[in-house]
Amino acid sequence: MKVRLFTEFLDGNIPLRVQIENSELESEINEFIEDKRVIDIKYQSTLTTILNRYGHKEPQYECSALVMYEEDKNEVL
Repeated sequence: MKVRLFTEFLDGNIPLRVQIENSELESEINEFIEDKRVIDIKYQSTLTTILNRYGHKEPQYECSALVMYEEDKNEVL
């Protein structure tokens, strides 16, 4: 079994729904698992606050997915 971690940071000042619609995380995962036997996918999202260069707090989302998979043993590298 192998694992691969995908992470994407989203700007908390832009509506999350809009960013998810334009997110590349989903397509990256789908492309990666295309030729793999997926065991499980764990998804997590976190909202944190960071300080911008002016010292103001800005929200930031972190979306992560852990993909557990097995490679096709017949695949030629």
